[in-house]
Amino acid sequence: MGRYFTENMSLKMKRLQIFILLFENMKEKLPQLVPSTSIADKLDICLTDLRQVLKNMKETGIIETNPEQQYSLITHKKIFFAGSVIFEVLINFLLVR
Repeated sequence: MGRYFTENMSLKMKRLQIFILLFENMKEKLPQLVPSTSIADKLDICLTDLRQVLKNMKETGIIETNPEQQYSLITHKKIFFAGSVIFEVLINFLLVR
């Protein structure tokens, strides 16, 4: 992926990075639950911060995750729901740069 979280990265950008990882997993023939430790390692973010973002993403309906935010998954149904959120994040990102 090549991008890493920074202390000043907005919540929207963190959610986008996580969404991209989960979206890549969803494209597999048999998508698996993605361990939070794997996401944290790939994005170079501490597990505590990641779990807060995952909880937020679950509460807004973007992803599915277990109550402890140990495993996450995105489904085809969630892709359609999240489309407007992703579009907004991308527009905000492009306007800020």
